Amino acid sequence: MVSVPCDGPFFPETLVERLTAASGPGTPGMAVSDGRRHPLFACWPVSLLPRLQDWVAAGNARVGQFLSECGAVEVDFPLDEDGTDPFFNINTPEDLAEAQRILAAREGAGLSYT
Repeated sequence: MVSVPCDGPFFPETLVERLTAASGPGTPGMAVSDGRRHPLFACWPVSLLPRLQDWVAAGNARVGQFLSECGAVEVDFPLDEDGTDPFFNINTPEDLAEAQRILAAREGAGLSYT
């Protein structure tokens, strides 16, 4: 299973393919860009469900911590050709304005939206 947060509009077209290729039976894969981990962009082996349920039941909530404990493979993604972090996320009105600016600039330059 692959997870993607709803506030990350620019993730790479190759995300699922690359995360799936890097992960293995019982080993999740997680996106990394510009030295930062992005644990919500991850490939999850279904076999980890019981372990995840126990982990959450014990009061844990940090996805990145769980992925680390499971030995997640970190998959590095480069910045987009316009310098945007492919895992840019929208949390504030300012972030939304920046995303709109990025989209307008990409459209003007004839670049792909993803």
